[in-house]
Amino acid sequence: MNKVIKNLSYVFLANISNAISKFLFIILISKFLTNVELGQYTLALAVTAPITLLFNMKLRSYIISEDRVNYIHLKKIRNITNFIAIIIVILVSLTFYKEFFLVFILVAVIKVIEMNSEFYQGFPNKEKIFKTPAKLMFIRTVSITLIFGVYIYETKSLILALIAQCILQFIILLFEKKINMGLVSHKKYIEQKNVKVILLTIIPLGIVQFLMSFSSSIPKYILNNFGDIAVIGIFSGIIYLITIVNLFMSTLNQTLLPYIK
Repeated sequence: MNKVIKNLSYVFLANISNAISKFLFIILISKFLTNVELGQYTLALAVTAPITLLFNMKLRSYIISEDRVNYIHLKKIRNITNFIAIIIVILVSLTFYKEFFLVFILVAVIKVIEMNSEFYQGFPNKEKIFKTPAKLMFIRTVSITLIFGVYIYETKSLILALIAQCILQFIILLFEKKINMGLVSHKKYIEQKNVKVILLTIIPLGIVQFLMSFSSSIPKYILNNFGDIAVIGIFSGIIYLITIVNLFMSTLNQTLLPYIK
């Protein structure tokens, strides 16, 4: 029981820092830019989140809860879904949001990098190893928040801040992959399981995530059509408090799943 509580504290610290950082992004944009940039950023989140969640397919939870895990197959699925998610975001943004295209693409890339970080966390979490992945998540969160804040303050440019975040987050992902996968043995994850069977399991999970995220973003789509981009920024700053509560709840799921599976 003490071990579970200790693991819970590590994951809680990582998740609370992640939640606070996302709220700080909203504050920083509101403070140093305008409601127009805030609206662009939050609309980009509203559009890209359902798409990336659809292709995320809760792979981390699948890795933890599934006994027969094939790293090679899952890595192949992750790489393909990364590509498809980016392509769909490009098509959607070019069709409906051309004026915000660059913001949408940068936010999508950030989301894809995040879901790859989750993917590599899944393997040590499966072995009930939480301390090191949580520390890496905390370091990543603090680092990208600092660089985002510095670029927003110095350049007053949302685009430059997002580019800096993308570059740093990708570099950190390389370290996360090496360290997290170094905590486990790849040989344990070579059991053969048909890719089709894996997809039949995880695609419904992605669809559920997509529908939940899409339904929560509907007010932003309506405001974009009948209001203006600044109104979306104000609305999103208020409603984001709910997102933070949801991030807190994920702490319990992330820690307890390996024990209750």
